[in-house]
Amino acid sequence: MRELARIVAEAPQVLHASLDHADVAYEPGQRPKLLHAVFVIAKDRRELPVVELAGVLLEAGADPNAVTGDPKGNTVLALAAAYGFVDALEPLVRAGASVDDEALDAYGMSALDHCLFTATSLASAERLAQLGAPLSVTRCAGLGRVDGVRAELDALRVDEGLRVASFLTACMCGRLEVVQLLVEQAGAEPDVFPPGEEFAGIGASGLHWAASAGHLDVVRYLVEHAGADTTMCDDVYQSTALGWAEHAAQQQVVDYLRPHALP
Repeated sequence: MRELARIVAEAPQVLHASLDHADVAYEPGQRPKLLHAVFVIAKDRRELPVVELAGVLLEAGADPNAVTGDPKGNTVLALAAAYGFVDALEPLVRAGASVDDEALDAYGMSALDHCLFTATSLASAERLAQLGAPLSVTRCAGLGRVDGVRAELDALRVDEGLRVASFLTACMCGRLEVVQLLVEQAGAEPDVFPPGEEFAGIGASGLHWAASAGHLDVVRYLVEHAGADTTMCDDVYQSTALGWAEHAAQQQVVDYLRPHALP
């Protein structure tokens, strides 16, 4: 750690230098910086003291809001959150990383959205909410905040697009109470199927997302109480929810869905 501090003190330009990657054609000014590399490398080497390493770079002047060279344009905070480095989130925010809706990627997603819409790290999502990330109805749905979702519904601030996004996000994140609320009181259709470009890049039902993530309670509810169609296929892989569960090695869900599949 001392050696890293010495290097960046003697050559602070390394903090802002763009790193090259042979397999990615980066846009000018969007190549990853040293701070990004800390989280990318530590993703596969969890023994690294990522909080301390990032702290050294931030103290030396690394930009906590720099955008990565990833084609999606992720922020450092989004990377740290998606990779599950929960303890690194508060130091990044204290150093100036933005948790609000000014820090969005190329798809208009915040660090909190990344965690929820891909269900990569729900612990990170909860921490970002505690650190002040703004909470829309869709984010409340993913966090399982039933009262927040109900308040938006009662205030008539939820249109069809938000209802669909909230329902799918709740299915992704395994929020059974929210799924029940949206189906039984808000009229969410269990087989709603938005085009992929409108949600997460793949057109698929709530049953697909719940099955892939292994949320058996949500899967059971959708099939047994909401009447979800188990034969429906997504618009990219042409696969049913059973196929998604098999691909994700969610054996309990596979065992449950298999009897419902067509022979």
